[in-house]
Amino acid sequence: MNGRLARWSGFAFVVLLLLQAGMADIPTLDTPIDRIQRFYASHGRTIVAAQIVSVAASIFFFLFAWGLARDVNPESVAATARVRLTGALVAIASLATAIPPISLALASAPSDSTAHTLTRAADVTDAVLFAAIALFSLELFRDAARRWLKVLSVVVAALSLARAVLGVAEVTALDVIGPLAFLALVPVVSVAAIRERLAAQADVSPTPPDAASPQRSSSPDVET
Repeated sequence: MNGRLARWSGFAFVVLLLLQAGMADIPTLDTPIDRIQRFYASHGRTIVAAQIVSVAASIFFFLFAWGLARDVNPESVAATARVRLTGALVAIASLATAIPPISLALASAPSDSTAHTLTRAADVTDAVLFAAIALFSLELFRDAARRWLKVLSVVVAALSLARAVLGVAEVTALDVIGPLAFLALVPVVSVAAIRERLAAQADVSPTPPDAASPQRSSSPDVET
């Protein structure tokens, strides 16, 4: 896979995810069941289209994480494997989040129990996604050579983990800031990778000026 193409995939992922978020705001379990049923009945096609965009975004994220893994710590095969593994987990979890909304959108007059079960499944898969994002961010923190990336990664990991826990508890306090933190991480890392500023720079000791030129003999010339 072309490294530059993989790095640019991060921007495609962010654009598609923002597009998907603007197409439909999926209701959570704290919404009354009758409103959930009306929402899916009225916006079924839009929801399916939004989830297709989400699937495409997941694929681009996988390409991004796969290419990024070589740049974070190119001297460590284990670090490359860990970043790729956690990136794949994020992509798989993101794909899983599309299943409940599509199932509800395609269902014909779902019962209260079906609507409740699939909405609950959507909340759970969303929590799993942010748990996977936390793992991915922690791997960046662990393997990154740059201090700024370590700081940014640990902040995103903390917010994502909190978002996952609060999501299970049906608390919406981080529903906006959690995703935005992750969406900020991806393009920042993409830019750094494109500019080849992720790997550690080798320490180059400056050559003393006196060492650059041959030493002159301090003894006077002797004419014979």
